[in-house]
Amino acid sequence: MGEAKETYIVDPEAASHSLASMSARAEVLRDTLGRISGQIAALEAGKPWGASEEYGGRFEKQYHAGDNGATFVREHVKDLATTTLEGADKAHQALTGSVELDKDGAALFKVSDADGTRMDGIQAAVKKAQDAGGGE
Repeated sequence: MGEAKETYIVDPEAASHSLASMSARAEVLRDTLGRISGQIAALEAGKPWGASEEYGGRFEKQYHAGDNGATFVREHVKDLATTTLEGADKAHQALTGSVELDKDGAALFKVSDADGTRMDGIQAAVKKAQDAGGGE
């Protein structure tokens, strides 16, 4: 038989590497979106839609209309990357916590021998209580 598993996460190292990769890509995304957003703002300043009130003015009013206009989108698009970074960080914390909890639990419930003859932690305490007449 193979070695005893210390965690239900099959490959914590691979999971950690995947989360680190996700974070790195989110950082690149954040930087790219920031750069593109700046370029869009610079282009908007030149009013590429034209200066005439009949066409350009109407377009500009619609383009910047309400709470969901272009400015809102440009200012909040970076939230995609920020939220991804925060999520990856929380997932990494959960991964680390899960692995640590499993290690702590394994110390309490580990049976070293394949046939289960050697008991550690809580199992030994229960057996000792049973032998002393404290349990069934």
